[in-house]
Amino acid sequence: MAFLGGALIGGGMVWIVKPGPAASRDGKAASTAAQARAKSSSASSLAFGKPLHGTGAAAGEEEFAARLNDVLTLGNQTKKYRVLMSIADGMSPEAIQQALAKVAGMKHFQEKPYLIGQLLLRWAESDPRAAMAYAQSLKGRERQAGISSVVMAWAESDPAAVMQWAAQLPAGREKTEAYGAVAQTMAISDPEGALALVQKASTQAAMQSVYTIFSQWATRDPKTAAARANGLPENLRQMALSSVTMQWVQADPAAALEFARSLPQGQQRTNLLASVLGQWANVDSNAVLQYAGSLPEGGDKNAILKGAAFQMMGQDPTLAVTLVSQMS
Repeated sequence: MAFLGGALIGGGMVWIVKPGPAASRDGKAASTAAQARAKSSSASSLAFGKPLHGTGAAAGEEEFAARLNDVLTLGNQTKKYRVLMSIADGMSPEAIQQALAKVAGMKHFQEKPYLIGQLLLRWAESDPRAAMAYAQSLKGRERQAGISSVVMAWAESDPAAVMQWAAQLPAGREKTEAYGAVAQTMAISDPEGALALVQKASTQAAMQSVYTIFSQWATRDPKTAAARANGLPENLRQMALSSVTMQWVQADPAAALEFARSLPQGQQRTNLLASVLGQWANVDSNAVLQYAGSLPEGGDKNAILKGAAFQMMGQDPTLAVTLVSQMS
């Protein structure tokens, strides 16, 4: 799975990633997010050496056409997605509907699902039900991107309404995504509540959301997050623990390592230690080598070093080979 300028592309799906902080219910964070998007838009335009179309004024149909032309004429994919992230900025619901009608007739445009998602993301900020009705009228990847975008914006402004809407859906991807979006927003202030929500919703919802929930949790309180993750059912535990330690090792590698070592002997402990070493290498490769050298011969040493080396191959192949050389 790859990340390109706000789009996660992988597994045949397009996931829209909204820039800026998650909005709080009082709307204050939403204003901050809007300002961040405006700054991001200006920065992107400066990177291309020309002013952003429509800056400082409401964007209409002609304005959207000019922005879309920028996208179509850019060959660099990273720059293209950066422009797409701001393509709906300043557009009214009426302008967005006109833009969607224009985009609907476009063919052989691989970024079309992402473009539709960005337009619906903007529309959903003011009228999520109308935006959702439009998204549900689409098909294939465009429908997936559209519904994901609407759910994301809606969950930030009115999570209770999203849950009410999702409760009426049949079991499936759309229901899972809806609960996941609400949980992602809730996890910032109430990770325990977010976890309870997805666990109650479905096994699939829990599996898709647990990594994000525990990543948020570990940023604030890694010890509590780790203890809670360790008490989860087996199908969620490894993913939650990996999420916690990935955050923890950035702030306190020694504490993350100590926690991993405290787990009972077994494959889970081995995998987690390998993961911690792999992440720790980004912070202090010498400390990783020193710890690897201190591991007793036999036992799970080889498995830990092999797992850590595998993680490091892409970022530091030399260090990975050095770790492998320490295997007995």
